[in-house]
Amino acid sequence: MPVTMKKTVSCLPFILLILAYCWVPVACKKVVHEVVHKDTLIQVNQPPDYDAVSTLQLENYLNKLYIDLNGREASSTELSSGVSYLRQYHLSAAARDTLIGNLMQDVAYDNRFYALTAADFLNGADSSTVQQEYDLLVYVRQLDSLNSNTQNILYDDYEISRLQPLLTAKQDLRHGLITLHEYYYRFANNYLYDQVNMGAENFVKGSFDDLFLRAPTASELSSGEAMVNGSPATLFQQDATSKAGYLSIVTNGNEFLQGLIRKAFKQYLLRDASTAETSQGLQMLSTNFNYKEYLKTLLASDEYAGFQ
Repeated sequence: MPVTMKKTVSCLPFILLILAYCWVPVACKKVVHEVVHKDTLIQVNQPPDYDAVSTLQLENYLNKLYIDLNGREASSTELSSGVSYLRQYHLSAAARDTLIGNLMQDVAYDNRFYALTAADFLNGADSSTVQQEYDLLVYVRQLDSLNSNTQNILYDDYEISRLQPLLTAKQDLRHGLITLHEYYYRFANNYLYDQVNMGAENFVKGSFDDLFLRAPTASELSSGEAMVNGSPATLFQQDATSKAGYLSIVTNGNEFLQGLIRKAFKQYLLRDASTAETSQGLQMLSTNFNYKEYLKTLLASDEYAGFQ
């Protein structure tokens, strides 16, 4: 018994020492926390090495911008000054934004945007073709008037009134007289577009493809056809009873904005937008509908520039 008591007493200080050591967890956690925090900063905030971007890469980026926005390659002078400008500001997002904005202010941007839209909606009919069609309608209207063809005159006036706004769409958009909603509405509400998409079914399918880059569902097709044929229907929770009403619905709202986002990603990044990217784009366009500002975010990205 005395021996046993002696062992118990001698172990007690050691046990107390272990317990005391376990009461200092803060020091242990602090060391681990500092290591993890340091490692996280290195991974997340490592700046891109833009110094490694070659002059050839910069020239390729500038050429892409000139072709996509102005429909032509950059001149040697434009390439030289563009490279110098980007280098001066270390290829910053602000510098790219300014460069892109300058290209968008050129009338060549409006011509390019018109040509791309006409390719989608009018089989590539340029402004001179639209003018010729308008002049022909006016001439036919004069003949019908001379021959007192009252019914024909009503039809002529209807088609003239729809085609005339398309003639000024490019200028009106450039000067801020119309929104992009109205711009696309004019491209889909005219005689030429009707000829490309004859019949209510083709008209609805064609407009969905041109505006949304997708086919309509069976329900959407049924509602769209009814509207185009002059019957009441509901589409995207909105009611309409005419072709004009149908076009007003499809050139406004979230479906229209999603269509713009899909078009931009397909055209400039050559891929589909992810769900997160679509959501971010919708938030930006819904808050302040400025398509040019949204487009800048894509064209200024490392992905588009080829700096990744």
